[in-house]
Amino acid sequence: MHVRVISLILRFCAIPALILGILFWIGLVVPTNALLSIHMLLGILVMLGLWMMSIAHFKSKPGLAISILLLSLIAIIFGITQENFFVLAPSLIWLIKLIHLLLVFGALTLCNMLTRSPHPTERKTTFLQQKKILPQDN
Repeated sequence: MHVRVISLILRFCAIPALILGILFWIGLVVPTNALLSIHMLLGILVMLGLWMMSIAHFKSKPGLAISILLLSLIAIIFGITQENFFVLAPSLIWLIKLIHLLLVFGALTLCNMLTRSPHPTERKTTFLQQKKILPQDN
């Protein structure tokens, strides 16, 4: 039950954060301090949700859980240090923003895989296995 609540909170925070970030990137919205703070707060909530989901599933799927933790940590680092990269290499800021976006999408996708993939003991039989056309997995 708690995992479902965390998943819903994660989605409600991730969608506006992604939309706001993309609007900043393409220039439709000017990134004022207030809007940047909202984007960063939503991003922090998303990352905390990702961490809670990975901790909740760590025993059953440790590989995915560790991957989510690492991707989300790197995404936070890229998000916070974007302005520093802009000072060092202004022509490459688009690359930093793209990497940040891909890291976030990767972490969210892995989290979706984490919550959707059944545990090996909970796998259901397929239609062909029920009709005794294919053998059951043991």
